[in-house]
Amino acid sequence: MPSAAHLPAHLPTQPLEALGGPSASWLLGEADRLLSGATASRAEAGGFGWMDATGRLDPTRGRPLWITTRMVHCFALGHLLGRPGDAALIDHGAVSYTHLTLPTNREV
Repeated sequence: MPSAAHLPAHLPTQPLEALGGPSASWLLGEADRLLSGATASRAEAGGFGWMDATGRLDPTRGRPLWITTRMVHCFALGHLLGRPGDAALIDHGAVSYTHLTLPTNREV
């Protein structure tokens, strides 16, 4: 994980700290923690799915397209932050787009 010094110059890290907000290093650490946990949502059959209360993939709930799309977005942000392995997760999700379906109802 890159240090705050390696963030792109356009990211407003200094104003956050100046206003009493979280430090850039805390934000990077939290992003890394969340993305590390999210890797468990990867489904072997393709895409990403629901996670249960223990942080494991719940195969009984399927692999909705919206979850896969969200996870591809999240791992793309992780890749931009320099997280190793996130590019492979982006590819894993993107190739599954043609195999996943939209929900039959609007309630998700």
